Amino acid sequence: MNRRIHAADAFGFTSGRRCVTMFLGYSTFSALIGAASGMRPVRRSKSLSIRKIAWFVSALSKKEQAMVRVQLRRVAAFLLLAFSGVLYAADVPALDTRVIVPTTPARLVRLTAHIRVTNSSSTDVSRFVFRVTAPPDLDSQRSVLVTSDLPPVVRKQHKNSANEYLEFQCAVPANQEVLKGVTFSVLLMPVDYSRVKSIEGRSDSKSDDLLRYLTPSRYIESDSAEVKDAAAFVFQRSRGEMSKARAAYEFPSKVLKFKLQKEPLGARQALERRTGDCTEFACLFVALCRTQSIPARKVGVFNLGDKSQLSVSQPNHDIAEVYLGSHGWIPVDPNLGRGRYDRPAGFGKLGNTAIVLNREGAWVWSTWLPPYGYDKSKPKPTVTYGIEWDAKVVKEGSARDLYRELVATKQSNE
Repeated sequence: MNRRIHAADAFGFTSGRRCVTMFLGYSTFSALIGAASGMRPVRRSKSLSIRKIAWFVSALSKKEQAMVRVQLRRVAAFLLLAFSGVLYAADVPALDTRVIVPTTPARLVRLTAHIRVTNSSSTDVSRFVFRVTAPPDLDSQRSVLVTSDLPPVVRKQHKNSANEYLEFQCAVPANQEVLKGVTFSVLLMPVDYSRVKSIEGRSDSKSDDLLRYLTPSRYIESDSAEVKDAAAFVFQRSRGEMSKARAAYEFPSKVLKFKLQKEPLGARQALERRTGDCTEFACLFVALCRTQSIPARKVGVFNLGDKSQLSVSQPNHDIAEVYLGSHGWIPVDPNLGRGRYDRPAGFGKLGNTAIVLNREGAWVWSTWLPPYGYDKSKPKPTVTYGIEWDAKVVKEGSARDLYRELVATKQSNE
């Protein structure tokens, strides 16, 4: 769907005319038409009437009349969307103000992936492929690609159908190191889904996409005896998916003692050892949900915490997402939420410090040296690579104001 203002082509000329009559003065209508079509502005008047509009339109050619209809539809769509609390802009998805927490400021964060590729051989590499997962657009965040010195940029979809990645190609001369960067501007907005009982249109995800989040996966052993026994205890008094999802959220903090792990344990070992970090908290929640046929998945995020800047090689925090028929996918942070409902992060809540990056089934970055990327008559080149992520808060303010700034950034890059 095209997210531009003129996306509401479903509104006809009649409805558009009524909206203009109701909300706009005659001078505003004249200015809009004149600015958009290049025609001379109509003489100002204190009031706008259907008769005046009809007279104005009838005096135009058929081509000009078509242009007027388009402008009326745009004005009608903008007014209806604005008054309903939803904002649209060029290719940047709308803000759903129903779930945004107004008392906490939003943040505009500059997220940069610093890429290093080293060719330590005597063979030139004419084409090396580097792929980076892009931050997705969510209710809690909006993302725009700002700059990249790795042209060309190709946007593709991960196999999990829940993430996209950017693919770049670059040359790496023999015995040289190439440094590149990819920068995103990410708007972080605190959300709380308990503010609404349901969200229409969110329960239409494809069934095939949901099925993959119902079966066991690595570190999420929902079919293990340990997880099944825990599920029998956790859900013995729960009825309905919302009640069960809340019970699954509260359980990890009751049985797991937080301790940083060198390697992931997963849900089963976390139950056995009664310990784990954010990864185990998220995996256990997801595994419990899957035993009840509730789609859930693990999610990697960059968590700034109380810092304004962060440098890491991978996402430094794991949360989860659960799919509810009433709300669609919502965030869940069993670790920072600690099973409570009064924290900025928790069940259906995410603060302004977490940049969501990769859902389960999507890698953070990957590389490929294609067979056509070097001269086959020479020895195969030895290429090493790495990536460092920098996140820096550049501005705080209201979600609406920062959203407009993000849109301006997007439009200036087009």
